[in-house]
Amino acid sequence: MTEQNDPINRPTPAVGAGEIPENDEPTFRPLRMVNEGKLGKAAEADAGASVSANEPTATGSSSHRAAASSGSALNSKKSKTRRRVIIAIIIAIILIILLLLLSQCGRCSTTSLAPSQDVAAQDMEQPEEKMETDEGGGAVNITYSGAAQIDLVSRTAGIHVENPARSTHDMVIELVVVNGGQETPIAKSGLLPAGYQLSTLDLNDNIEMESGSYQGYFLISFYDPESKEQAYANTKMNLDSITVS
Repeated sequence: MTEQNDPINRPTPAVGAGEIPENDEPTFRPLRMVNEGKLGKAAEADAGASVSANEPTATGSSSHRAAASSGSALNSKKSKTRRRVIIAIIIAIILIILLLLLSQCGRCSTTSLAPSQDVAAQDMEQPEEKMETDEGGGAVNITYSGAAQIDLVSRTAGIHVENPARSTHDMVIELVVVNGGQETPIAKSGLLPAGYQLSTLDLNDNIEMESGSYQGYFLISFYDPESKEQAYANTKMNLDSITVS
């Protein structure tokens, strides 16, 4: 007796009872994420909250950087101002030094120093007792002849001038001829110290004169024997006659 399997009458196990239908493919149903939408929103909310939480920190950092930048700019400005002040002070000091040097040079250029002693000066061998003077002052007692003789051949002028030893200053003598209202210096001595006399002068170069009589005078300049600087006072002594031959 042959048994036949009747597929119709064969009991079919229920799906879900752990059995897989014969000759059927396994059936899978996708799992559903019930909270998917909620989780996404929650993540978005969390991300937003994170951003919101970081915003004050970013703002604070920006404010800190702005304050630091402002402080740095202020310090830089103060430093520049300090440098400018220092440079201005240095320039002022340099200018003051230059002005002092220029004033000294100007004083040296305007102050005439005594020349060397005249080679024709003769020592009168007088006592060196000086005249009394006020502090910073001076006194000179000059003895001279009112006549001068000009020798055109030897180109010399015969004079007589004494600077007594009592004088407090040395002197330089210049012979000036006056002709037709024109004044012409024709001879000048070297230094005549106190206690010395002078009897001759050499005529200046390029001096040409005709024989005759002229008017004129001595122009006396005084010099301090210690500093050798010229005194501010000059003395003019008129001559009676100047004879040229």
